Amino acid sequence: MKIKINREIEVPDKMICHSGRCDCPALEQIENKSGYEKYAHCKNFNGVVFWSDKAGFYVKNRACIDATLDFFHGNVK
Repeated sequence: MKIKINREIEVPDKMICHSGRCDCPALEQIENKSGYEKYAHCKNFNGVVFWSDKAGFYVKNRACIDATLDFFHGNVK
């Protein structure tokens, strides 16, 4: 069975998973089992995002960055 879906999502317009006063709604904290607390799960792109001490926020994962660049370059259909 093949199912194809298209959906529109709202993501922050920065390289970080934070906009205004709140984190991206797709950001989900991962339970700390390995002792490393500086990562979370992105439900939109089903990937891990990592904390940046320099930025003070989680940084978008590669799939989100690519989708953001496609939007800015006008490649979104």
